Amino acid sequence: MASVIELIDHQTLTVRSLCQPVVPDRRHFISSQAAEQASSWFHHWPENPCSHRLHEAETLSICQTHLITAHPAMLIYDALFPAARGATPLLQSLLNHCPGYREAWGVHSGPFSLQAITQLSSHYILPGFRLVYVHDPLRRLSPSSIQQDVTLNILIYHLRDNAR
Repeated sequence: MASVIELIDHQTLTVRSLCQPVVPDRRHFISSQAAEQASSWFHHWPENPCSHRLHEAETLSICQTHLITAHPAMLIYDALFPAARGATPLLQSLLNHCPGYREAWGVHSGPFSLQAITQLSSHYILPGFRLVYVHDPLRRLSPSSIQQDVTLNILIYHLRDNAR
């Protein structure tokens, strides 16, 4: 028997950001010409945030829901502009709110592509597990104070056995 990855749910959330000005320092940037040339920077967060102002509250609810199923769960959190030195504070915050994922990865795959995400997920999913894939395009640090309107995609996969 061969296993085939199957998309069992795809939810989208429309998110609008709020923001406040920040002074760039080592907590926000590794020094680069682009960062040094911008005269001002803004920290953006979802309008309906979690307690840490990092995630949309409904994202947490969806991720928590998939932890109470009969299947063990895995998480891939796909965010723009991963933090410096491989640190993933957005993933760590999500796991803090949703403990119980057996395995979790922080990635940056670029713009949303169902085909690319399904292919990536097929490399990570384990038999008997559900895989929750969160694609979050909200740009947390921006030189613009203009509110962002983005679409988060949350996909749920499992492996289906196929007889050859």
